[in-house]
Amino acid sequence: MLRAGMWAYGRGEMLDASMAALMFTAFAGSAAPLAQGTSPPVPPYAVTAIAGVLTAAGWMGWKQIGSKEMGFAWTLRTAPWTLAALALALPGAALWAWTAGGDRGGAPDGLRIWLALIGFQLLWVALPEELLFRGALQGMLRRGDSAQDPFPIPLSVICSGILFALVHVMAEQSVGGLRVFAPGILFGVLRERTGSLLAPILVHAVSNAALAVFLGRAG
Repeated sequence: MLRAGMWAYGRGEMLDASMAALMFTAFAGSAAPLAQGTSPPVPPYAVTAIAGVLTAAGWMGWKQIGSKEMGFAWTLRTAPWTLAALALALPGAALWAWTAGGDRGGAPDGLRIWLALIGFQLLWVALPEELLFRGALQGMLRRGDSAQDPFPIPLSVICSGILFALVHVMAEQSVGGLRVFAPGILFGVLRERTGSLLAPILVHAVSNAALAVFLGRAG
C-alpha cells in the first residue's frame, strides 16, 4: 500500500522537475565552453548562476508557479529557523571538510573578506540554486504532497533533495556529488517550515563560505 502510494506520488510533477533539472545541467554545461571563448571570458560560476535563474523563471511561467509556491515571502519564523539550521550546518561543514581533506591554508582575516566570501556564495551559488531547487522545483512538487503522507519530511523535500544531489553528481562527474543530499534536505525543510526561500538561501551561502574556509584549513 505504501509502495503504491509512493509510486503514485506526483508522477507528473516529478517528471517535470526532473526535466527542469536536466535542462539546467545541459544549459550550464553547454554554455560554459562558449562563455570561455568570449572576450573577456565569462566565469563558469556566472554561467551556472544565470542558467539556474533562467530555468527557474521559465518553469515559473510554464507551470504557473505562484509567488507563494516559490517562497517569495518573509515570516517571523525565518530568523529562529535560520539560526537553528546554522547551528546544525556549520559543524556539518566542518565534518565534511575534515573527511574530504584540503589544502593547508588559513582562514580569511578580517570581517570585510568574510562578508565578501559570503556575498559571493549568496549571489552566484545560493540564490540561483535555491530559486531553482527549493523555489521552482520544490514549489511544483509540493502540489503532490498530502497531509496523510506517513513521512515526517514531505516527499517534495526528499524529491527536490534527490534532484539537487543528482545534478551535482552530473556536474562534478563524481558520486561525491551525492554528499549534497543531506544539505539539500535541510534547505528543503527550511523552505517548508518558514514558508520562505530566505532561510535556505542564507544558510546555503554561509555554509558554503564556511566549508571553503574549513577546506582551506584541513589536511
